[in-house]
Amino acid sequence: MKHKNKQVENLHGYWWLENQQNSLSKIIFHLILRISIHLPASTKHDFLTFIETLALFISRLTNIFSIYRLPLYEYEGIEKKSNKKINILISADKESSDYFQNLVGKNMKLKNDFGNLSLFKILKIIKENKNYDMAILKTDIFYQKYLNHHKYLTLPEYVSFNFSQKSSVNNILTSFSQEIIDELNKDNRSETTYEISTKLNDFIMFYNKMYLPYVTWKHHSNAKIVTFSSILFLYHQGGKILFIKEKNEIIFAGLFLERKNTIKTYYAAFMQDKFEYLKKGVTARSYYYILKYALKNNKLSIDFGTARPFINDGLFKYKSKWGMKLQLSPPGISQIYSLKFKNNSVSVRNFLSSNPFIFLEKKNLIGIYFIDKKNKNSLHKKTHSNNLKGLSDIRFTSPRDFLYWHIVRKQ
Repeated sequence: MKHKNKQVENLHGYWWLENQQNSLSKIIFHLILRISIHLPASTKHDFLTFIETLALFISRLTNIFSIYRLPLYEYEGIEKKSNKKINILISADKESSDYFQNLVGKNMKLKNDFGNLSLFKILKIIKENKNYDMAILKTDIFYQKYLNHHKYLTLPEYVSFNFSQKSSVNNILTSFSQEIIDELNKDNRSETTYEISTKLNDFIMFYNKMYLPYVTWKHHSNAKIVTFSSILFLYHQGGKILFIKEKNEIIFAGLFLERKNTIKTYYAAFMQDKFEYLKKGVTARSYYYILKYALKNNKLSIDFGTARPFINDGLFKYKSKWGMKLQLSPPGISQIYSLKFKNNSVSVRNFLSSNPFIFLEKKNLIGIYFIDKKNKNSLHKKTHSNNLKGLSDIRFTSPRDFLYWHIVRKQ
């Protein structure tokens, strides 16, 4: 399915992604980098930090005003668990649309393209349309209160994972799940080592021989590829690379920045002929090494990036096993999804029971699980094993009760 508003996506897309930069933004970005090269080291970091903040501000501003030209699509397919028909309305960019189609069902096919509409027209269509099971809107968090007022449930597009340092490596280990301990022990047998680099040639090698081959191999046509200029941007901000080696051969690398007492992680990849190490515990070892580096250099916290707000999402599950704290992602990085359910059907109930998620009450993150009342005790045990930290509350309800409250009581 090709979206018609590609120019609009370029305008309010993420400026650091190759497929969301138009020719003008590339020229501006290259010009900024060329200017920064000639600045004194003490000034360069502040200049690039200011540019990054400004770019995110402009991106968010265009997101806020883009509500007058939003796409709306209707899809029909089969809900994965029940094998019953499900019909959804989606107003979002292609990436988010594809994500929800895959999350909700299978064999999803476009039934209706409403074109580009204002948010207010979309809300009217959703209110008057009786033939869909659920609707999903993607907007800036600026509109959260307005959409909550119109009885929409709001989810963050992404949640952030932050690890606060303990007093020693041994204390850090106590916060990990047993699965992570087992994964680290698996890698111990291969005797890996790590080193830190700040050399420009290593950044160039990382992009060409690790990042590009790995991301393309792993995500195929859905790969979100950052520009090489974005890698140089990190380099000129004082970025560093953590290399993991086995027998003095590089097998893995991850980019990060140190900002005061915090480390922020960015892009990571395996060497182009070492992808088999993905299943050998090296990813866990990379987390562990950056934790050791942070402890050695007196850093108080590590920002391990983001994941989708669905608790059964693979990346979400993996990061939560490390005992990291969940946080609301900054508005420039993450927008919101607003959900409305129209039918208390088997397909919708099965979607909910298969996909517990994190939603927003004002700025608080709330976890919600959908399960039959007779299985509530087993769910409490499962929730404890997921190690969800940073949530203001975790709630348990049956899909039927939730939909009654959402559809009937909220009318």
